[in-house]
Amino acid sequence: MTRRVVLFLIAGVLAASACRFIEGPAATVKRFQTAIDRGDVDAAIECLSTKFVQQLGVEKIRAGLQEAAMKLKRKGGVKSLRVDREDVVGDIAEVVTTVTTGNGETDSDTFKLARENGVWKIQSPK
Repeated sequence: MTRRVVLFLIAGVLAASACRFIEGPAATVKRFQTAIDRGDVDAAIECLSTKFVQQLGVEKIRAGLQEAAMKLKRKGGVKSLRVDREDVVGDIAEVVTTVTTGNGETDSDTFKLARENGVWKIQSPK
């Protein structure tokens, strides 16, 4: 019986780690926006494409994400996050979301994504 429990736990961990490799573009955008809401800049950067990070530079991106996190906090954080549209054509995608903040403001954002080594990454937020 203990062996079954261990196997079940191992299977669960493997399935959870594999999710990132099979998740769609909308899930990547949700992870990105949730990371910003939590102030987890490193997790947000992980959602960005290598090309995008190289073009802008990690420090410039880090500063921008920190500013976005503070702005979001001043608005009461994310109250709700809705995916309005997800269009996928091969290895590229576009995701449109609407975020409602704690103070009731709403903001729509469009994200362009590309599959990078089998994982969806944001090429250009907004």
